[in-house]
Amino acid sequence: SAKLVVTSVAPVMAGAGRSMGPIDPVDTPDRHEGELHEAATAIQAAGLSAELVPAVGHPADAIVQVATDHHADLIVVGTRGPGFVDRLLRQSTSQNVARHAHCDVLIVH
Repeated sequence: SAKLVVTSVAPVMAGAGRSMGPIDPVDTPDRHEGELHEAATAIQAAGLSAELVPAVGHPADAIVQVATDHHADLIVVGTRGPGFVDRLLRQSTSQNVARHAHCDVLIVH
């Protein structure tokens, strides 16, 4: 009787100039909608169903908010090797989710 909720977060660019707008033109909400539809195809092929929740914002904050809104018992988040800038700034979406979530978090490498 478990419920699967899948999200993909289009990030907001911090410090973007007014003329650019806050949405990254390369990483748009439409791109994330496409990722959700690809995920839905794989989920249905596995005989499961899921609620798809597109989001826009800071990825870690948005993931935690979606989990809170849906009363999640577990967040499963992937990780990839951080790049130089991420390591320098110590910004990791998966680590930030783990720090701020109000439920268990499983980080998949």
